[in-house]
Amino acid sequence: MQSGSVTHAVAATLGHGSFAVTQRYYAQPDAVTNAQTGRVTNLLAGDRPSDSFSALTAEQLMAQLDPATLAHLAALVAAKGGTKS
Repeated sequence: MQSGSVTHAVAATLGHGSFAVTQRYYAQPDAVTNAQTGRVTNLLAGDRPSDSFSALTAEQLMAQLDPATLAHLAALVAAKGGTKS
């Protein structure tokens, strides 16, 4: 997770049917949050990932974030003066 691997790839590598098992027993919570936040930040900045995660929209990525992380991202966007038109 810390290196940017997508959740379903990590789960599959460990032989888990879903990321829920991986997250519960193996993934560090901060690593999961940081990876998800990084993907959203990169997508919003216009960077397109080269993995299978690239098919997801910003809205789909943001839906995976917890409320505290979303609030933090909103504060960062507001501090930068909003979004580009």
